[in-house]
Amino acid sequence: MDRLRLPVNRSYSFRGIIIATTTAVSLIILLQGYLKYSSPRDDPYRCQALLHDRAWSPVASDGSRKPEPTDCRTVEYAGDGDPLQHCLQGQRIVFAGDSTMRQVFLAAVERLHSQAPAIIKDVLTGNELHQDLSFEAKGVKVDFIWDPWLNSSALNNALEASHALHLVTDEGVALEKDERSATAIILGAPGLWAARYGGDDYLRLFKRGIDNIKPYISANLDKSIPVSTSNIATQVLLAPVPVPDYGHLSLNRSRTITPKRIDEMNSHLAALPPDQGSHILWVYNQITADGLSQARKLDGLHDSKEVAARKLDVVLNVRCNTASSARSRTFEGTCCVASTRRISILYELATLSWVVLSVCLLPNLYPLTMKYKSLRQVGVIRAARVILFTLVWCRFCDGTRYVGKAERQYQQGSFKKLCLFWALACMASLAKRALPTDEQPPLDDGSSSSQWSIRTPSDMPSTQGSSEQMSDETSKGEAEAMRDPPGYRGPGYLSRDHSDEIKGLMQGFVLLYHYHDASQTLWAYKMIRLFISAYFYLSGYGHTLYLLRTKDFSPHRVASVLFRLNLLSALLPYMMGTAYDLYYFAPAITFWYLVTLAVVSVGRCKNRHPSVFLAKVFAAALGTEWLTTRPDVFEGFSRVMNTVFRMSVNPEELRSRLHLDRYVVFVGMLVAYFVHAASRRRALTLATLGHARPSWTPRRRRALHTLCAVFAVAFLVATQMHEGLDDRHAYDHVHPLVSWVPILCYVVLRTAHPALRDAHLALPAALGRVALETYVLQYHAWLGRDATALLTLGLDARWGRWGRCAEIVLFGTAFFGIAALTHRATDMLARRLTIRCFVVIFLGLWLGNIVLGW
Repeated sequence: MDRLRLPVNRSYSFRGIIIATTTAVSLIILLQGYLKYSSPRDDPYRCQALLHDRAWSPVASDGSRKPEPTDCRTVEYAGDGDPLQHCLQGQRIVFAGDSTMRQVFLAAVERLHSQAPAIIKDVLTGNELHQDLSFEAKGVKVDFIWDPWLNSSALNNALEASHALHLVTDEGVALEKDERSATAIILGAPGLWAARYGGDDYLRLFKRGIDNIKPYISANLDKSIPVSTSNIATQVLLAPVPVPDYGHLSLNRSRTITPKRIDEMNSHLAALPPDQGSHILWVYNQITADGLSQARKLDGLHDSKEVAARKLDVVLNVRCNTASSARSRTFEGTCCVASTRRISILYELATLSWVVLSVCLLPNLYPLTMKYKSLRQVGVIRAARVILFTLVWCRFCDGTRYVGKAERQYQQGSFKKLCLFWALACMASLAKRALPTDEQPPLDDGSSSSQWSIRTPSDMPSTQGSSEQMSDETSKGEAEAMRDPPGYRGPGYLSRDHSDEIKGLMQGFVLLYHYHDASQTLWAYKMIRLFISAYFYLSGYGHTLYLLRTKDFSPHRVASVLFRLNLLSALLPYMMGTAYDLYYFAPAITFWYLVTLAVVSVGRCKNRHPSVFLAKVFAAALGTEWLTTRPDVFEGFSRVMNTVFRMSVNPEELRSRLHLDRYVVFVGMLVAYFVHAASRRRALTLATLGHARPSWTPRRRRALHTLCAVFAVAFLVATQMHEGLDDRHAYDHVHPLVSWVPILCYVVLRTAHPALRDAHLALPAALGRVALETYVLQYHAWLGRDATALLTLGLDARWGRWGRCAEIVLFGTAFFGIAALTHRATDMLARRLTIRCFVVIFLGLWLGNIVLGW
């Protein structure tokens, strides 16, 4: 029996990673449980976050801003889209109040028919302004009742016909309704008319109007939140007294509509019981509070067209955000969405997995049982547990409502400061290479350095897949392949630490880019595109160098790499209900690995001849150019994948992703070939790519480094400032042709001096080793809703900025810790993988897709 001892790890303290990850996960679950059950009626469906808490988004590049809830996400229901029609089909919406509420009614009419508001305004101009209006289009009926005092018989009939007093039960289920009933009634508080025409009796008249509707808002709004569009209760919403722009009111209005009167009436609404107060749209006044001159028209009282549309969006999110819609991954709304019983089961499953992580992954907290025959079996079981926990954690964070989703807000100042902080932190982690050069393993998977510790011969993957130990000859061959090129330190060379460093630098900026939603800024998009191209360059470089050194083209090797690159992206769709191509990086890196494998393996006996290898690379470049430009190739591939595997693949998205980096991979392959040739011909000079024993004069080397620096700066200046590259489409057209220039320049400058070659940045190198895992897991564990929303526990609503910082620390620690553990687990499973297991896993995923597809 093998001795049960953990392998030596010189790079990471996995015990520390496990403890930190477990602590962060524990705190997240405990905090969420405390926040949920300490005040269960606080805001379970995040309706109050929608109706009460609203902040303005940062100013966009076009100068526009939009109000956003602080603790959930809204949906914009456009009039020409299916969601609005699906939500309101066959329904009736009633607006009642004065002319300020009529503006919201006109915004609703415009959503249904863009020309209708102008027609209605013409009717109002020619007739009495104070009249009821009705409009019907696309199966939706919208009514406006002129009732500034909330005491008309028409409004009373609408409320009675809707059975608003009896439709809501304790379970929030709607009972049978009259055909004339309205599914939503939006009322405007009678404050402006009470202040204008009520004299000194304004407050009593205002209270009388509110008393008329109190019976219809007695039940908490949460009980009327719809689970589906087919079984809904009538919702009654009350807009508060609008706060006018007092400086622009007319003289007659300013005498009666005073801040004192408006504040007194709104204070009366704020003093209503919590159940009644849950129906009040306080956000209406928050929308107009900031930037009041832009929100109001010249009369200081009525809203601008844009503000009226924003107010309508609030109503539609209350009405249309159903639990059935929220089950779809394409639905982004999280405000006013009722939970279902399935969420409780998932919550218990996540809690159980947390316990499993705590108990089974801390090796020093429980004795290893002796029923396992070897440490290999223990490692495989632990690895499988980590993968299972990772999937469940993604589901818990992004598949349930126990973790909230908030809108991302781009703030250029904060984004730049954090990028600068990341760069300075990386520079501060400068360290010498941890291992002698001869002991550094190569980039054998193209995604990250696959080993976190020095592997013993028994840990090496066998080329046969069935043998337990490698022969001495194979061990020597692997050990020789793991070494750096003997004596070669030219500019084209990249050590493992340097490659991980580049990946980590890139990945840190990418995570910040997505977290701050910086994709709306062109300069940030250009930089991120360059970083991603550098990743593909390293992939082509690493795979080519490994294959040329080891000549390992065995099926086991191919299966191991494919398994490592695609495990997460193949399993997450089952857990999250997403598609494989959502995690586009894994399909793209897999495609380029297969291309590299084909180039190096075909005619490999002739690889020593540069002309032959160059011809193969050129032919492969032409082939991929043809694949990424033909309009029917990926469409056919998508149909085959859908028919055979029941997998949904977006051909346009896949084509555009591959087309953007169609040349840089081949540049990496050529550099790797010349590096390998230089390491074999130790003293032979190879152009500008370096040589084993430098023979260039210091002047020539300085000239090369100066030229690279000039080219890199010129590239950045040209791409950022050229007028012809002022939109994404123009830049995407140029990027594939020039992206390799600054990458090669950086590689040359990175290895320009022995002091630079013998040192690396430890922090980005550590992140670079788990770059693939962090890139895939960011969709659900770093961000939410497929990387389009922020994960939140609602701590910012309680503790402000410190609460948000605490959430970032907790989710960040859990994210990076789980990514590190998942990387190690995936590597463990890949090294134990056999061809038979790979085929079984492939067939299992295939059958799973077929079953779920039907």
